Amino acid sequence: MTDALAALVALTAMEIVLGIDNLVFIAIVASKLPAAQQPRARLLGLAVALLLRLALLFTLKWLMGLTKPFATVFGVPLSGKSLILLLGGLSSAKAPTKSTTSWKGHTKSGK
Repeated sequence: MTDALAALVALTAMEIVLGIDNLVFIAIVASKLPAAQQPRARLLGLAVALLLRLALLFTLKWLMGLTKPFATVFGVPLSGKSLILLLGGLSSAKAPTKSTTSWKGHTKSGK
């Protein structure tokens, strides 16, 4: 129960941050339109963002339910759930690596 609550809190926090990011992006893009079209563009942008986020969450939930292995690689059974966890882990590991190697003045030689 505690793990489920921690996961819920983490997912809620991520959704809030991503929702704020969507608001800022949509506001910037809508500000480039004529003033009369801006409210409709913001509403449409938020609706599409919400629908896409829900569709992606339900797709992810469906994929996480695929626990029956469909292939074996190097003796390790692969399922939809294991692929999602693997790709999520690789993505999480890549993000800090990418940000630290893109600092201003950094070169491949380390100078």
